[in-house]
Amino acid sequence: MMRFFGTTGRRRAVALIVTASAVVIPTVSLADTPAPLPLPAELLQCRSETDATRRLACFDREIARALPSAEERFGYRGEVA
Repeated sequence: MMRFFGTTGRRRAVALIVTASAVVIPTVSLADTPAPLPLPAELLQCRSETDATRRLACFDREIARALPSAEERFGYRGEVA
C-alpha cells in the first residue's frame, strides 16, 4: 500500500488518469454532436466524375441548387448594387 504512493506509484496514477481522460473526453464530446445530414443524390453523383474540372463544376452547381437564394435567406427583393 505504501509503495503505491511512492514516486513510481504517482507516475502510474497520473498515467492512468491521463489515459482515462484521453478515452472518455472525446467520447463525451462525440455524443454531443448531431449526426450529419445525408447528402443529396445529385451531389453524391459528382464524386464519380473523373475529370477534376468537371467534378468541381458539378459540385459547385449542385451546392448552388441546394442552398437557398439570398432572397429566401434575407427576404430582400430590391435591386442589388
